[in-house]
Amino acid sequence: MGSLAKRVVVAVFGVPIILVLSYLGNYYFLLFILFVQGLALWEFYDIYENKQVYAYRWLGIFLGMAMVFINYNHGWPATLFFIGIAVVSIFLMHLSPQRGVSTQNSSITLVGIMYIPFLLTTALRLRMDFYSWFQSVGAHVQDGGKFFVLLWISIWLCDTAAYFGGSAFGRHRLAPKISPKKTIEGAVLGLLV
Repeated sequence: MGSLAKRVVVAVFGVPIILVLSYLGNYYFLLFILFVQGLALWEFYDIYENKQVYAYRWLGIFLGMAMVFINYNHGWPATLFFIGIAVVSIFLMHLSPQRGVSTQNSSITLVGIMYIPFLLTTALRLRMDFYSWFQSVGAHVQDGGKFFVLLWISIWLCDTAAYFGGSAFGRHRLAPKISPKKTIEGAVLGLLV
């Protein structure tokens, strides 16, 4: 299946699900965030495994899910306390025999947790607390859902314009070492759209 075909399949099946879960909020959005953080952490750890850095994949995914869940139920103070527990858990794994360099493995496990689940937890809080945070400007109860629907549509329009613009007009590579097919022309068109 080509790149365009994959994008179409994801759009047809994934987009409606993401929009509905984002609009509904509550446990629906929590499940969406848990799913996304699990997939993203898996891919993040894969990138480093290809470079001979062996993060504690299952521990990292478990700790990431726990962080999101704790934040959903108890807020930031409990989340920050949990980060301390996560650090101790990772360093206990650091003491066990393993492949690669222990310090690198521990560091990438922790970086993955702070980079993906922690930032997705921020999105979760924004969706949950949108109404109370923006009540002074007349926000309504479901405005958080509307905000996320608008956010996703904006991201997808930008990505789609960048993909087709880069395919049609792209001549200058944007960041060849990071993503060899992305072009400056595609990025500019995506930004304009």
